[in-house]
Amino acid sequence: LRLVGIFILIVAGMGIQNTLTAFFSEKKRTIAIMKTMGATHRQVIRHFMPVVVVLALLGTVMGILIGIILQLSLARLLSAFFPPDMSFTVAWIGILESMVLGFMVVALFTFMPFFRLKETRPVVIFRKETIVPHKYWPMVVSAIGFVVFFFGLVFRHMQDFRFGFYFMMTLGALILVTSTVTRLLLWILKRLRIRRMVIRQAIKGLFRQGSATWSVIVTLTASLSVIFSIYLLEQNLDITYVKSFPSDAPNLFVIDIQPSQREAFANFIAQPLTFYPIVRARVTAINGKTIDRRAERLKHRDNLGRTFNLTYRDSLLADEKIIKGGRLFRDDWSDPQVSVLDTVIDMHKMGIGDTIQFNIQGVPLKARISSIRTRTSDTLGPYFYFVFEEKTLKSAPQTIFTALRVEKQKIGLLQGRIVKMFPNVSVIDLSATMQVFARMMKKLSTIIKGFCILSMAAGILILTSGVFATRSERITESVYYKILGAGKAFVKKVFSLEIFIIGLLSGILAIGISQTSVFLICRFFLDITYHPFLLSCGFIVGSTLLLIIGVGLVSTRSILEKKPVIYLREQPDE
Repeated sequence: LRLVGIFILIVAGMGIQNTLTAFFSEKKRTIAIMKTMGATHRQVIRHFMPVVVVLALLGTVMGILIGIILQLSLARLLSAFFPPDMSFTVAWIGILESMVLGFMVVALFTFMPFFRLKETRPVVIFRKETIVPHKYWPMVVSAIGFVVFFFGLVFRHMQDFRFGFYFMMTLGALILVTSTVTRLLLWILKRLRIRRMVIRQAIKGLFRQGSATWSVIVTLTASLSVIFSIYLLEQNLDITYVKSFPSDAPNLFVIDIQPSQREAFANFIAQPLTFYPIVRARVTAINGKTIDRRAERLKHRDNLGRTFNLTYRDSLLADEKIIKGGRLFRDDWSDPQVSVLDTVIDMHKMGIGDTIQFNIQGVPLKARISSIRTRTSDTLGPYFYFVFEEKTLKSAPQTIFTALRVEKQKIGLLQGRIVKMFPNVSVIDLSATMQVFARMMKKLSTIIKGFCILSMAAGILILTSGVFATRSERITESVYYKILGAGKAFVKKVFSLEIFIIGLLSGILAIGISQTSVFLICRFFLDITYHPFLLSCGFIVGSTLLLIIGVGLVSTRSILEKKPVIYLREQPDE
């Protein structure tokens, strides 16, 4: 939630910058007249600065008020994560920090629009605009300020320098990739030879002077990428851990059964059971090289620094297969052997014949890797990273667990009977756990997607500001179309298609980026099967396109209503 909040702050800042640029674009003639009358660059800035400050103050105050209201709503949605009867109050320190952040973002993202006021020349009055080359040093200063500010913000909230660095690098890569691909697509569109008038004029409209096409596509793509990524992650987790749970799978896990209780427990349950012995141990060395437990625990993924559950058996589970070694254990080896799951190979490079040294409650055990296994399904079920021969671990201190299937209405009664008969045994109701997990995922996903939709609102704001930034050019185009015989319907088609192309490019780029990133997360971080959900993503893109087109048409309504005769009368004699 913190990272999504920071992302929204960045996108909102981009919206502020583009909106202010559009505002100054509308005021070009006013600025040119002021300079003609002798106003300096500083005087022009002092003239517009109060407007920006007042709007920033209003925006910050409104944001804080809405935030307080949202806090009450989020408290209800997240009630399952908080202690009971927890009270919520207004954090004045947080409000002060929010106001400071608000004004810092405004200052950071208004620097370039104010600086570029220098580029407005008095000759604009006569509609003889000249293209002034941009200076690069202000862009460099602005970029450095952006990086320092947001890296400090990430570090301040996450308290992890490396994580903050990774987040900024990932965010930078997202914007860089989006920007590069957007420029490439626009370059291709500009050089297409299209015969149909409406499409040709719509594409030309993307490149009119003062157009914010690139900014709009980049912002919308970044926002949609985050929304799609969160949606895809939620759906992949849901289909892997909730929906894939078979109806006939065990729903009760019984743990901490002592070896002496095994027979009595089997007679008590009176149904076929599979018992899994558990021996707790730590990995101390690989091929004689000692494991640095502290360094291992610093890894964000599973690692060799934790305590593992070892087991022993002479056969594979139903959802296992051997990928290296031919069989579970070798007959021609006399020393202790261990079969490892391929997940262990991801933690530390090793292969057949390598040695692993364990510490079992102070007793060292050195074993050779006889085979490497993998799981054939991602469903929840018993599995072990390390499997030994029975003769190796049978005498080690151990407990036993088993899994059984019980009708839902009988679970509570059976749990009470087991605890009464075997006080040391613990019973885990997996079906209840999955229901809680599903509810938590749904609530978290709803909240995060709500915040992401706010970031998309910034992209729509940029789209609206882009329309107003090119208002005079659009009015001129509309008038010329009508003078040449085109009706209002034709003009509306051109503007609608232009906005549709912007939304379509943003949606396609967002799907490509999110599909790639979530695939990498599922494959290399969560270690689960990836599902693309293309139909659902297509539906979201379609809905977004309708929203963008609707907003765009509302923004161009006043332009479409402009009559040629009125426009021509308003033009100065040249």
